[in-house]
Amino acid sequence: MQDPSDWINQFIKDAEAAAERLSTDDLYPTIHDVQNALVEVLALDSSLDLLYRDLPEEKIVELLSSFDFSKYYPETLCEVELEESIVPGDIPVSLTEQTVRAKGEIWRIHKNDADPFPSNPHAHNYPKNLVAHLGNGDLYRKRKILGKLKKKDLINLRELITNVTLPKLEV
Repeated sequence: MQDPSDWINQFIKDAEAAAERLSTDDLYPTIHDVQNALVEVLALDSSLDLLYRDLPEEKIVELLSSFDFSKYYPETLCEVELEESIVPGDIPVSLTEQTVRAKGEIWRIHKNDADPFPSNPHAHNYPKNLVAHLGNGDLYRKRKILGKLKKKDLINLRELITNVTLPKLEV
């Protein structure tokens, strides 16, 4: 069996070279973009499933030559900053969450988001790794529902979003 650190180092080298080759005048995919694209193209559950796959630079480029990396860089339509958090306290913290020393939250709404789930549009809270359905307030991490915004908080959030057609309010 190959040492995991050897495999990881080789994958990084090959993925960086592939990212450079897949770059265009308008877009410069990162190694993380390449990794996420491979997970999508190969229909894997997570990037850990890439471990020990035979994916040299040439194979990565072949697999991703027609991949639309622009979906990883959606145009931000609106960004809303709240004075206080509207995320219910019982929502579990994401392992990737950073400590933010501020009372408020920032929610982002993107134009042409790659994934219209759970609503089109929807709001991203990146520090908490959450996505909010802007019609009913359901809160998701990946595609797993974790809770729901209070009706009052959802309505207040929607009122702060301007120049964007929102889904029908369902609460």
